[in-house]
Amino acid sequence: GTTEEQIKEVFERFKPNSIERVKKLKDYAFVHFKQRDDALHAMNLMNGCELDGSIVEVTLAKPVDKNQYFRFTRGVSPSA
Repeated sequence: GTTEEQIKEVFERFKPNSIERVKKLKDYAFVHFKQRDDALHAMNLMNGCELDGSIVEVTLAKPVDKNQYFRFTRGVSPSA
């Protein structure tokens, strides 16, 4: 499976040190960016991309506070 560190690495290709933290739960993760603009930029670039053989769906999550979160959902990849 994809680790929190791998997710952070992929999203930070666009801007190093832009992510505060990544919280992974089962088949999706929340990517917490320090700046909203960085989150929007990464979302536009990453949505529909492939990660570990699965298509990534990236949407802005409803924030629980003023901070911006991403809901990162991995598609179900067919296993051989």
